[in-house]
Amino acid sequence: VKYHQAPCRYSNFTKVVSISEEIRFKKVFEGSHLKSQVSNHLENLSEEFKKYFPNTCDENFYRLSTDPFNVNIDSLPEALQEEGLELKNDSSAKYDFEKMGK
Repeated sequence: VKYHQAPCRYSNFTKVVSISEEIRFKKVFEGSHLKSQVSNHLENLSEEFKKYFPNTCDENFYRLSTDPFNVNIDSLPEALQEEGLELKNDSSAKYDFEKMGK
């Protein structure tokens, strides 16, 4: 049986709306692996952010995020050099980046 809820007409009964939304939310997560998938995805994102923005005060990392087209590629960690070089040579990315500041 598929759960279907008619459009909400309980605007004067906010508690009913709240309970209805909570029930609908719980049904989405029942019997699925969605919670673990979301958790795994967030862990992967966290690891990627750590690669690009490590907990460091190194000026080269700062410049990579604020001025990626003028950073010295050789001063970057080896894991980021290839991507930094690709970005530095991407003329459309450079154009978009320069437009952001205007």
